[in-house]
Amino acid sequence: MGSAASKGWTITGASNDNLLLMRPLNTDAVQAVVGEPISREAVEVATDFYKRLGGVTVVTSAAVIASKLMGSVVRIDYTNSYRDELNFSLGTLQRSWNRHRLRIAVGSGPFVK
Repeated sequence: MGSAASKGWTITGASNDNLLLMRPLNTDAVQAVVGEPISREAVEVATDFYKRLGGVTVVTSAAVIASKLMGSVVRIDYTNSYRDELNFSLGTLQRSWNRHRLRIAVGSGPFVK
C-alpha cells in the first residue's frame, strides 16, 4: 500500500480481503471516451484476496470512473486495457511477499478502515 501511495494512488477502501485504489486521469482523454464534458475522472483498481488452501488467490480489475457535469457517473471496465500493468503489479507484490513475508506478517495487523 505504501508503494501505491508513493506512485500517486489514493487508497479509497481497504479491508482484510480487498483493496480499492484510485488515481486521477487526463480529462481530455476520458472526455473523448465518454463523449461529453466531465467534471472528474480517475482510474480505479480493485483487488480482492481469496484465502485458499496453501495460499491466496488475488483478483484485480480496473475501471475508468467519470463524473459528468450533470451529476451522473460513468464506469467503464478497463481491466483488459490495464492487464499488463495489473500483471506487473501482481508479480511485484508476489516477489515482495516471498522476500519479506515473515516481517510483513508479524509487523502488520489487519488493515480495516
